[in-house]
Amino acid sequence: MNIEDKYAAGVLLSEEVIQNRVSEVAAQISKDFKDKEVLLVSVLNGSFVFFAQISRVSWI
Repeated sequence: MNIEDKYAAGVLLSEEVIQNRVSEVAAQISKDFKDKEVLLVSVLNGSFVFFAQISRVSWI
C-alpha cells in the first residue's frame, strides 16, 4: 500500500471529535486513579502525541 492509497479516504475524524474523546478518556483516567500516584508509559511508536495530550488533560 502506498501513501496515496493510505490517505485516499481523507479525514476520518475531525479535530473536535478527537479532542472530545481525549478529554473523555482523560477524565476517566483521573476518576479511576483519583488520590493515587500514577506512572504513565507510552510504548507504541507514534503514540507520543496522543500520550502527551492525555497527560496534559488528565491532571489539570
